[in-house]
Amino acid sequence: MISLSETSETDAVKALRFKAIHRDMEGIDAIARRTVEFLPVYMLEKFGATHLKEFAIG
Repeated sequence: MISLSETSETDAVKALRFKAIHRDMEGIDAIARRTVEFLPVYMLEKFGATHLKEFAIG
């Protein structure tokens, strides 16, 4: 997942979503740092309404 997140910021969002949904916190900080440029609305859209709890991990 970390190598996927390094290819682009969009892929970092996908990796972050996958890790959060599966409660895999290993390396999640590095991945999350690659997504800080995205607006919260964009991130909520990518995580979807069913995963709002995972989006709020922090």
